Amino acid sequence: MLPETEPSSLLPSAEEASRLMPADPEAYRARGVAYLANGNAAEAAREYARAVALRPQHYLLWLDLGRARDQAEDTEGAVQALREAVRLAPFFAQPRWQLANVLFRAGRYEEAFPELRRAIAGDSTMLPLGLELAWAASNGDVRAVEQLIQPTNSSARLTLARFLAKHGKALEAVELFRGTDAINEEDQKALLSELLATKQYTAAYEVWASGRQGVDNSNHGIAAITDGGFEGKISRNDPGFGWQANWSVSTVRIELDGVEHKDGARSLRLQWNGKSNPLSQLLTQTVVVEPNASYRLSFAALTKGISSGGVPLIVVSDASSNEYRVLGQSEPISESEREWHDYEVEFKTGEATSAVLISLQRQPCPTEPCPIFGRIWLDSFDLKPGGAVKSK
Repeated sequence: MLPETEPSSLLPSAEEASRLMPADPEAYRARGVAYLANGNAAEAAREYARAVALRPQHYLLWLDLGRARDQAEDTEGAVQALREAVRLAPFFAQPRWQLANVLFRAGRYEEAFPELRRAIAGDSTMLPLGLELAWAASNGDVRAVEQLIQPTNSSARLTLARFLAKHGKALEAVELFRGTDAINEEDQKALLSELLATKQYTAAYEVWASGRQGVDNSNHGIAAITDGGFEGKISRNDPGFGWQANWSVSTVRIELDGVEHKDGARSLRLQWNGKSNPLSQLLTQTVVVEPNASYRLSFAALTKGISSGGVPLIVVSDASSNEYRVLGQSEPISESEREWHDYEVEFKTGEATSAVLISLQRQPCPTEPCPIFGRIWLDSFDLKPGGAVKSK
């Protein structure tokens, strides 16, 4: 390996090496590296050709020659050299990848993609870049991308599904997901994250709910609250449509409670003990809904010793919107004298709403800082279609 140095200082030493060792292909290869570093690809190609003539069975020299000719805009010469590199190292991915790229840039797609597929078969890390090439060649035609890449195993199909999700093709991504067997949890979460990041909630819900039916004793589907009675666990690393708790607020303690509950065997208890941001969303759940539809959210709450200028409440916002848009909110959850009280939130979704975010936060405070003390229990969340929502 040549030492790291300025490009201009490489050439004299490389020329001296070739003068002293005229039969050593590495000397001419060094000259090629030097010329390439100085931006003279044509001269570099000539030096690599001399190296190849001395060692014609070395695929790396042919690979170097192909790259140099490509940079010198000698497409046909580059293809010829890279084909020889592929012939000498048929099971190596890099020569095929380089050949595929040259053919692709020349618009010779029918020749490029078979080489690209063979390169990916040898090195799966090349698949994401290969998908980008297929996407460009097909002008975003999903079926054409799949035909050009031809994913042959579950991992490749899931990578393609994630790629499609990233490019806004949720239906096609989920179709691939459905047709893929033996999906591991990591791949499923990766696809789910792509769909959530691009706000493709209906498709994301299908991926998230796959395999969950009957596991958490919840309803599933449109307008379905997951574990509305807090009978299951709240996972810390489970992105998706279950309850998400904000564990990072040091003055708030969040835990399940088996003593106080409105229905079932448990509820969720939050205990405040000091200053916190009133707008912090301490508990959230994303729920898939229909656009242009009216809903009624119901839940029960019990409080003890709540004292603050900004008391808790439940807020429903539009998860599909790029801007924070409140659709409805409950009455403030104030001191209930140790009795469970029922609350309702009626709201209407917008034309583009595919999911809502249900969150526990606090009323804005008139002054800062705004501490809060006391405890609240939540239980029996349910969402139903309907509700007499007034137009605003």
